[in-house]
Amino acid sequence: MDVENYGSDFEGIGNDEDIYFKPFEKTFNYVMFCMAVGMIYPNPKTEKWRIAAIFFYMLIISPATSFIAYDMVEAYKEGDMDSIFRHTIVMGPFLSQYLKMVLMYKYRTNAKLLLEEMNEYFEKLNSKPLSHKFIAKKWLTKSFFLEKSWAYCVLAGSFSFPISAICKNIYSALFDEYPRRYCIQEVRSPFGGSNLDFPFYEIMFINTCMASCMYYINFNGYDGFFVQLILHTALRIAVCSESLKDAFKIDDSVLRRKAVGVVIKEHIAICNFMSRVNVLFEQWMSTITSAMVIHLCSCVFFLSKRNGIQDAQFLFSFFAAFMYLFMICFVGGLLQYESEKLSDLFYQCGWENTSDPHCRRLLVFMIARAQKPLQVTTIAMYKVNLQLFVRVLKMAYSLLTFLQQT
Repeated sequence: MDVENYGSDFEGIGNDEDIYFKPFEKTFNYVMFCMAVGMIYPNPKTEKWRIAAIFFYMLIISPATSFIAYDMVEAYKEGDMDSIFRHTIVMGPFLSQYLKMVLMYKYRTNAKLLLEEMNEYFEKLNSKPLSHKFIAKKWLTKSFFLEKSWAYCVLAGSFSFPISAICKNIYSALFDEYPRRYCIQEVRSPFGGSNLDFPFYEIMFINTCMASCMYYINFNGYDGFFVQLILHTALRIAVCSESLKDAFKIDDSVLRRKAVGVVIKEHIAICNFMSRVNVLFEQWMSTITSAMVIHLCSCVFFLSKRNGIQDAQFLFSFFAAFMYLFMICFVGGLLQYESEKLSDLFYQCGWENTSDPHCRRLLVFMIARAQKPLQVTTIAMYKVNLQLFVRVLKMAYSLLTFLQQT
C-alpha cells in the first residue's frame, strides 16, 4: 500500500518508511470539526461555553418541540395514532442530541483522557517497526471508510425532511394550478387557524431546518467519536499481538523479558482504555438500543399506512436508523472478534523457539487474560455486537405485530 493513496490521511514522501501518524484532531478532521461545532469536544477552555450551548440548543428547538408536543397531545385525545407515531419519529432523534451533550459534559474528564492517550499512542507508532505501521494503516483505512460512510448515512437521515419539503414546494410552485406550501413536519397550530399561515409556517420551517443541521453535526461528532475509539482499541490489540511476536524473536534474554513486560503493560493499558470507553458511552448505548426498537417500529408502522412516495422522508429516516444501529453493533462485534483472537495470536507468537522459562510462564498468564474479550457494554450488561442488532430488530418486529393486531 502506498502512502500517497491516502491523500491527507497520512503524511509522507511516498514510501512506507516515512509513514507518519498524526493526532486525532488532524487524523479525523471531519469528526473533530463536528465535535467542535457541536460543543462536545472535551476542551477545558470551553467548559462554560459548553454549558451555555446545552441551554442554547434547548432554546433553539423549543418552538418546534413545543408545537409537536402540543399536536401529539391533541392527537392522543382524538385517537390519531398515525400522527403520534409520525411525531415520535422526529422527536426522538432531536431530543437525543440534548442527552449526548449532557453526557459528554458529565464525562468530559474521561473523554479528555481518552483523547490524550490516543494521541500519545499515535506518537509512539511513529517510532514503531514497519510491520506495526502496516497494521495501523490497515485499521485506519477502515476508520476513514466508516467516518465517510457514516457522514453520508446521517446526511440522508437528517436532511431528508427539509429537502423533501423544499422539493414539494418548488414542484407545487412550478406545476400546480393552485400552488400550496408544504411543511417539514405537519403540525396543527396551537393559536388556531391553518398551519400554513404566517408566521407559524415560517417559524416551524426555519426552526426545523436548524434542528436538522444540529442533528447532523451532533450525530457525526458524538457517534463518530465512539466509532473511532472502538476501532483504535482494535488497532492497539492487533499491534500488541505483533509486538509479542517481535519480543520472542530477541536473542538476548534480558532484552526479551523487558520486551515481554512492555507488551503486558500495553495489554493492561488497552483493557483500561476500553473500560473508560464503556464508562463514557454505556448510558447512551443503553438508551439507543431501547429507543431504536421504538423508532424502527414507528417508521414501519407509519409507512405501512401511508403512501411510500409521498412520505419518502420517513423511508430515509428508517434507512438511516437501520444503518446507524448496524454500524454501532458492527464495530462492537469487530472489537469483540479481534479481542477473542488475541489469545490465539499470543499462543502463535513463537514461544516454542525459545527456552526461556520466565517468558513462557508470563505467556501463560497473558493467554489466560486474553481469553476474556474486550466488549462494548450497556448498563444492563448487554454486549453491543451483531447479536444485539438482530435482537433489536426482532423486538421491533414483535412490537409492530402487536400494534397491527390492536
